[in-house]
Amino acid sequence: MITNEIVLVQYLSKWLADYASKYGRQTFVVVDNGSRQSDLVKFICSEATKITGGLKVQICDTNHIDAHLISNDTFGIVVGLVDRTFGLYYRKYSKLDEGLADIFPLFALEYSEIIQVTDKLFPDREYNDPLDHMMIEFCNKANALYGIITDEQTPNKNGRWPYFLTEQKKWLGFVHQREKATRHKAITKPYPEIPEMLCGRSEL
Repeated sequence: MITNEIVLVQYLSKWLADYASKYGRQTFVVVDNGSRQSDLVKFICSEATKITGGLKVQICDTNHIDAHLISNDTFGIVVGLVDRTFGLYYRKYSKLDEGLADIFPLFALEYSEIIQVTDKLFPDREYNDPLDHMMIEFCNKANALYGIITDEQTPNKNGRWPYFLTEQKKWLGFVHQREKATRHKAITKPYPEIPEMLCGRSEL
């Protein structure tokens, strides 16, 4: 979980401001799709404009392809929405939308952590959260401990396999297959690492 939501927002905003300054960019272009990720990215981009003068936020209400057109006209950066839960191993099969962004400020955050931060920032807003995010996060943790997702062998060959529950085994197999099928689409563009002092994750 996030130990301090406000400090995390400040950290991410500073990273965005520094990145824009380093590359001489003037505009953060964000796709607004009504999600928690979108609202959080819009907020931290807005906070970044307060750190470095001259920066602006431009909202795109269609898709990341159109966002790039806006970026070209405004000397901007397309800021992605992909988080750790739905981008680390459980990646989309197509990169024609979200994967087209230039940077990914949320890529080190699990979806449950994004829930925590957005509930703090926007307590009156309601969202339709994906029901499967906790099981995907479980798989991310299992891989961090045992390498069970990114291993070339199937999860049932892993020494820890007998200790998982039936539902956990189902998801481990599913995410393992998805990771292999989308490995060539892994995100390699810039994103900020989150300091341990701001993010403490419990073991399985």
